[in-house]
Amino acid sequence: LSSHTATLALRSKMETAASTAAVMVCSPTSVKALVLKTVEALHLLSLARPPSGIRGGLSSVGAAINSFGKGLMHRFGVPGTSEYEDRVGRLRAEAGACAAVCTTLRRAALLVDEVDLVLHPLKSELNWPLGDKLPLDLTEPAGADASPPAVSPPTVSPSSGDSLSGLRWRLPFLLLDALFAARGAPAAAATLAGSPRAVEILGSLRRRLEVGAKNRHVATSPHLVLLSAEFYTSQLRPVLAGWLALVMGTLRLRSISEREIVGYLTGGEMPRDAEGRMTRQERQLLRLGHDWLHSFLPHILGRISRVHYGLLQPAQLSRALAASPGMPVARRLLAVPFVGKDTPSDASEFSHPDVVIGLTILAFRYEGLRHSDLLTLLGGLRASMSLESGPYPNRPACRTYASYVTSAGARVRGGERGGGEAAAAELMFRAAGSPRPFQQEISEGG
Repeated sequence: LSSHTATLALRSKMETAASTAAVMVCSPTSVKALVLKTVEALHLLSLARPPSGIRGGLSSVGAAINSFGKGLMHRFGVPGTSEYEDRVGRLRAEAGACAAVCTTLRRAALLVDEVDLVLHPLKSELNWPLGDKLPLDLTEPAGADASPPAVSPPTVSPSSGDSLSGLRWRLPFLLLDALFAARGAPAAAATLAGSPRAVEILGSLRRRLEVGAKNRHVATSPHLVLLSAEFYTSQLRPVLAGWLALVMGTLRLRSISEREIVGYLTGGEMPRDAEGRMTRQERQLLRLGHDWLHSFLPHILGRISRVHYGLLQPAQLSRALAASPGMPVARRLLAVPFVGKDTPSDASEFSHPDVVIGLTILAFRYEGLRHSDLLTLLGGLRASMSLESGPYPNRPACRTYASYVTSAGARVRGGERGGGEAAAAELMFRAAGSPRPFQQEISEGG
């Protein structure tokens, strides 16, 4: 049977069962397949909206040709033709049948056996990507091309205002940096953390964390773990809202005042004229900050590294690649779910992009860079250095590399004089894969 015929037959069977108060037996996979089929049908209908006028027809043809590689034109034909109208009509009837079946199921009583297994997030895949891959909001500069950017490590500080790209992960990086700085770790955003207002906020945050640890609202071993949602809401969130307002200032959200930002982030409403003063990107950034403070941050702070999430370490990564050579790049580079202590899941991934970003930042802060990550970072710096102009000492990539070396307690060969050329030479060598690790040279004092 065709998909269209099978869906109509299922609707008829479901209506008969409902009218006779019958019992239907099915597997959880069948129910999931029905829901996914409904979503897919509605998605395809949204892509196949009927053209309006000549301009709409030309736009539909262009959209179909542009999506030819995705199978849209193959599925529906040329917009405006009888074949196109017939296929869209069958799809519309199929979507209606799926919706009717889902409505009947919502009115029924459900008995589920082994419900803990059926609904287990690591054993029942609930994330089903659909459609073309497009960049998320705040991952590219405003007005940038919609095509996904090439993956390359950033060569600017997360707090730098030199670029408007990557705001989606720069904001949580700087937000989490406050918690590390409050517990004595060096602040990644040194310029931001050095301002008088930032020093005041970090001091307040440190005192509140100490009180929380004393009263067992947070745990400090093996790292900072949130134990009380009420403590976070009443004690930590107001202070972090002030820090986030400073962060947004460094990320060029300057159309509204710090007081207005804090008021919105702590649960208040924006002034009526604020919406008109902000650009679309600024509004998205502000809402993203609100979501982080109210949802994402307390969620990820309640997770334990290497127990609930973590990076695939070299040995684990080698075993995973041997078992599944086509393993997604996301599992190789980002934090993945764990099913136990030092036991990553076999194939699962976190589905929410902001949760993935936050847990990945924490994983790298707790576990450090893997050797492969370091080589990737140095390769990106070398590529940036070759594209930059001017004397080597003034090239941002060379200065960034030199800062990495000095912050690790070592020095760039050549000392102060000629340090830029020496940094460039070392960077070319390191990016190719150095046989001498940094730790060895640090211990040697060179």
